[in-house]
Amino acid sequence: MQKFKNFLFVLPVMLILFLFTGVSNATLYDINVPLSGTQEVPPNASAGTGTLTGTYDDVTNTLVFSVSFSGLTGNTTASHFHGPAAVGVNAGVRIGLTGFPTGVTSGAYSNTFVLTAANELELLGDIWYLNIHSSSFGGGEIRGQVYATPNAILELTALIEGFYDSGSNLMVSDTLTVNLRQGASPYNLVESNKIYMKTNGSDTVRFLNGLNGTDYILQLKHRNSIETWSQAMDFTGYYSNYDMSSDASKAFGSNQVLKGVRYCIYSGDVNEDGIVDIADLSIIDNDAFNFISGYVQSDVNGDSITDLNDLSICDNNAFNVVTAIIP
Repeated sequence: MQKFKNFLFVLPVMLILFLFTGVSNATLYDINVPLSGTQEVPPNASAGTGTLTGTYDDVTNTLVFSVSFSGLTGNTTASHFHGPAAVGVNAGVRIGLTGFPTGVTSGAYSNTFVLTAANELELLGDIWYLNIHSSSFGGGEIRGQVYATPNAILELTALIEGFYDSGSNLMVSDTLTVNLRQGASPYNLVESNKIYMKTNGSDTVRFLNGLNGTDYILQLKHRNSIETWSQAMDFTGYYSNYDMSSDASKAFGSNQVLKGVRYCIYSGDVNEDGIVDIADLSIIDNDAFNFISGYVQSDVNGDSITDLNDLSICDNNAFNVVTAIIP
């Protein structure tokens, strides 16, 4: 009897765990749509303009958006999402913008809607448009076709040698530039993002131009560390989890240093010329002599003070001729 009771307790716990682990990674879509009279059907000569911006999450089915508009020839009467309709075609109302400012020629509006499966299919099929109706143009004064562009989501982990403490397994938070490059020579730049790495060395990077199933390579640049490139990676379902710290080989040329049980990007390239050498040591030595502190290039360990601790890290990597290894 006791075993049966234990089973009844464990069963719902297992079900909860299954539900949480079974949830797939969301694809986040960006929306940035200009509104104009020339997109109306038929087109009109209104000088009014507007912009629809927002995001759509395909797991929560949540559409978060804002609309701004100005220069309308008539006072606003209503605004709606319409569909299904391609460019140049009119359609009925799908969602009305409740509370949209009326009786004005300029203004702004924000809201959040949870879409039905049918709504989502039309939105992601690019067959919705947004209309702003006015007293001058009852059928719509300005309009814009809604295009939802999927974001490629990168969950990145990368540790900075000087900033990382293997004892606490924590890192001083700092910015990192993440360049997404094509996966084959000449490795053209696709998109660049600057992120703020957390104390666990991770952050989420959103790329508007990252394509599903396409090979890329990451170029990581930090204010006083060696430029480090990843191995080839891609997005599956517009998602990738890339942990540079798990293995030296996650960096191109295995160009990382082991601290404790995790791998780190080499520190000490204070002048960011791709090599740790006497030029970097000279900058640190000069700043230490002048008691420089704060958020400065010469602070190699992230404690906001330039001193012998920074010099030691740089000196060790200069002795070992640490350089950037670039494909």
